[in-house]
Amino acid sequence: MGRKRNESGVVFITALVMMLILLSLGMSYLVIARTRARIASNQRAVLKAFYIAEAGLEEAIDELFTDSGWGVGFTNESFGGGTYNVFLTGSQGETIEITSRGTFGGASRTIRAEVLVINPANLSEWIGSAGTGGGNVDFSGSSGTISGVVVVKGDFEAGDMDTDDARIIEDFSDLPVIEVYLDSYKTIADHVAEEDKGKDKDKDGDEETFTPPFKSGETYTGVYYIKGDVVIESNVTIYGTVVAEGDVNINATNVIIEAEGDSEEEWNPVEGYPAIIADGTINMDGMTNSSITGLVYATDDVKMDGTSGVTFEGGLIVGKDLAAKDGEDLSISYGLEIQPPYFTYDRNDVPEESTIYIISWKAYPGS
Repeated sequence: MGRKRNESGVVFITALVMMLILLSLGMSYLVIARTRARIASNQRAVLKAFYIAEAGLEEAIDELFTDSGWGVGFTNESFGGGTYNVFLTGSQGETIEITSRGTFGGASRTIRAEVLVINPANLSEWIGSAGTGGGNVDFSGSSGTISGVVVVKGDFEAGDMDTDDARIIEDFSDLPVIEVYLDSYKTIADHVAEEDKGKDKDKDGDEETFTPPFKSGETYTGVYYIKGDVVIESNVTIYGTVVAEGDVNINATNVIIEAEGDSEEEWNPVEGYPAIIADGTINMDGMTNSSITGLVYATDDVKMDGTSGVTFEGGLIVGKDLAAKDGEDLSISYGLEIQPPYFTYDRNDVPEESTIYIISWKAYPGS
């Protein structure tokens, strides 16, 4: 009898232990199931918050299509059972950062996108970008820095150039051909000369002493209009604008061209005057230790192979290809604020609505 009681006690304890184990497993399963359900619910809320933030971003882009100067954003806008808030920094003619924060069921997600808005009705947004009407930009083998917005109809090859502060847009098929009214510059020119013939007259028709080329060791001031090709020799300083009906050749060293003419009191141009206009090619191959401040414009190619220690501050408009291979210590900055007088483009070459390029896009948790 004692043995049977002992065996019954063992069976009871074993059963009790098994029940406790099963109860523990059941409770663990319930906890896991509830945790998984909570995680799934949170994941759904996070995903919905993300989609709501994305909707806010898309709505902001739609507003910019309608009005490229829009920047008020949205506050607590209802969408899909949640809300989004959108903030914009920057302005038309430069890159704009759009921040969209979506909220749903206590979860939130934020999307930040950097966009470039180009309004075809505003010429200044085409001027000042490295726009090639039908060609490419090639910095192969070159080192230096590029900053600002660069818009290229063809391909862009950066080489070893630092483009961290640049916004490169390639294959921009809608880029129009920028044209210049040469006769308008001829009308306002302080000096009008025929190529290498010394027939220079000032704006009053009086004989002047300027004879192309721009000679080494000389300083020049004003707007110079040359009926043909022109050469700028080494050690030349120009406070003003050079306009040529042909090619401009600057295979030289120590050349300074200041379109704004900060160092010459008598040179007070309209703000935004260009530095160089060439109704042909601008050849700067081998140019060294030089600086150009102001817009550089060529209807044909711009050649800058083998340049060293050259600084460009302002826009660069190239009708065909820009070749700047095997150079070093180049500094090129572009600014969309440049709007020279007497420039135009064919309205049929551009889209009727604004063009928006998303340069960067990233999602973040929370705000």
